[in-house]
Parts: sequence; C-alpha cells; structure tokens
Amino acid sequence: MKSVGMQYLEAVRKLKLEKKTFPRTIHVTFVPDEENDGPWGMRCFVKHREFKDMNVGFALDEGIASPTQVFNVFYDERSPFSVEICCRGNPGHGSKFIVDSAPVKFTKVLHEINAFRKAEMKKLEYNAGVTEGDLTTVNVTMVKGGDMFNVVPPVMSLTCDVRIPPGTTQKDVEAMAAKWCEAGGSSVEYMVINRGVVTKPAEDHSQVAGLTLIDESNPWWKAFYSACENSHIEIKRGIFPASTDSTFLRHMGIPALGFSPMNDTPILLHSHNECLHEDVFLKGIDIYKNIISSLAMLH
Repeated sequence: MKSVGMQYLEAVRKLKLEKKTFPRTIHVTFVPDEENDGPWGMRCFVKHREFKDMNVGFALDEGIASPTQVFNVFYDERSPFSVEICCRGNPGHGSKFIVDSAPVKFTKVLHEINAFRKAEMKKLEYNAGVTEGDLTTVNVTMVKGGDMFNVVPPVMSLTCDVRIPPGTTQKDVEAMAAKWCEAGGSSVEYMVINRGVVTKPAEDHSQVAGLTLIDESNPWWKAFYSACENSHIEIKRGIFPASTDSTFLRHMGIPALGFSPMNDTPILLHSHNECLHEDVFLKGIDIYKNIISSLAMLH
C-alpha cells in the first residue's frame, strides 16, 4: 500500500520533529511478496533472527477504503486457497458426439461452482450486517484445455481462488471441491495448490486461533480505540475479505489490526484508476500519528 506506507513515514517524521519519545520502539517494515503469499516477504521474515530481535508486541497493517464516513478496522481475515480441478475424458473429432468427454465434465463442475457462488451471494444480499469477509468466495481464475479447434481434448482443467472466513477449515474446502468433482463424474480430481496459513493458538493464549481480540481484555485494542476517539472518527469492525501479511503475525500470537485511514473513498484496489483524494491522505497522517502514539505509550 503506497499510500499507507507514506502515511506511516510522514506520521513518524512528525513525531520525530516534535521530539516525542515513547517507552516502546516503533518499527516500520517494507517487505515484498504480499500479493504472492509472502514466500520471500513476511512469511519468510518472521522466521529470522532479525524479526525475533524486534520483540514485536503489536502490529498495524493495511485495511481497505470505505465509501462512507465510517472507517474500517479488521481484527482477522479470510484465508486463501487455490484449488485446481482436472477433468479427464474421451477425446475425439469435433464433428462427433463424444461420450464422457472432458469438456462435458468440465461444464458440470463449472455449474456446481456457480451454484455455490450464487448461494453465498444471496447471503450477502438478504442478511443485514453480513460482509464478504463473513462468506466464502470462489472465482475461476485459470482455464486450460485443448490445442486444436476441431479436436475434443482428453483433459480440461480449471483453477479456483477460494477465500474462506474464520471458522471454515481446510477440510471444509476439500470436501467442497470433492463435491464439485463428484458432480463432474468419473476421472475428475482436485488438487489444493496453495493453502492458507494453518490456524493455531498462541502459546500464551493472548491470541486465540489467529484473531485479534477487540474487547476490554486487550490493551492494544483499547489503545487503538482510544486514539480513534481522540481523532473523532467512527470505526466499523470486521473481517478483512482478502489476506495480508498480518496473518503471519496473528498466527504467531502477535495481535494485529488492519486499518487504512481512507473514508469517503470508493473501493478501487487493483483497479486501473485506483486513487486517493489529497484531503483524505493528509488527514490520515494525523490519524496514524495519534494511533501510533497511543500504541507506543503502552507499558
């Protein structure tokens, strides 16, 4: 997040100019590969001595824009899974009615996936308060099969990006993929090609199953919430619909919140016209300044 990264730096710069000191050290980290599940970024970094030496107590990470006056803050996030489904069948000439072909099986699988998507979308439409972060999304992202316009291929496959909310397990995803394969017929198999971070409780139980507690029992949350009140901003708590580097910290027992000070802003992440209004950007610097100060004062 270029905007968030610059706001962090500017907030810290202002605190340094004001000669502010705190009982806690403030670290700002910039790591790669967040869009690729962090193999050479945070996933890797948290295993190194340099990270352990930082003795991290709490972390802030990106949130998401809000089209309303209310700001979003996220205490947990969905886990990403990538599932490839391979359909094998009888090949043949394109002029024939090929029985038990791969494309027919492929179509049946796709029908099941779309039926699941529609059912989840109805929950979003008819249940007040439900957000994407509470549901499972499935999107077909890659399709492979065939290399001749007049030959029915022996194999067709599709890859799905699956995002699951807290409470849904890897076994649930695999059971769902197995059901889609069963609808396709014989010789239809799935393979999980990317798994989310395995959920586990922290040793000291300050974190439970990777989520950050947002109640009076968590002093970090109290400090964050107090800073928001002092900044006169209203916040809405939720589950982040995608995934961020925070997941690697939460599952190590480090509480983390996803927060981007971007209200009155359309959600345009990864769009060709992604932008942030100057006034919102500048206000966000002061919001971060208050939040960082409040968190760094905790003993």
